[in-house]
Amino acid sequence: MEGEDTVDPIIKVTFMNKNKDTSAKNDCTRSSILKWDEHLFLDIGEVKAKDIEEQLIEIEIMNKGFFKSDQIGYHPISAPTIYNRKDHVLHNQ
Repeated sequence: MEGEDTVDPIIKVTFMNKNKDTSAKNDCTRSSILKWDEHLFLDIGEVKAKDIEEQLIEIEIMNKGFFKSDQIGYHPISAPTIYNRKDHVLHNQ
């Protein structure tokens, strides 16, 4: 809508000091319904199960601005929540 503020959101996922970003969606408004439907793979190498149990997977929604990226949202998930799922995947959530 004309005059309505827009954002260009990206999703940033961080786990064990590694991170990946999705592609940006452009000119989204408060009423936009978004779906990225992208796969993000973080190669963390060999890690002991005990170390994974103590970690968080951090999901941030960022506004990909021209000069800056502002955080729009944040949701931490305990690593075992995903690690203990079939194929270590969280899909369509």
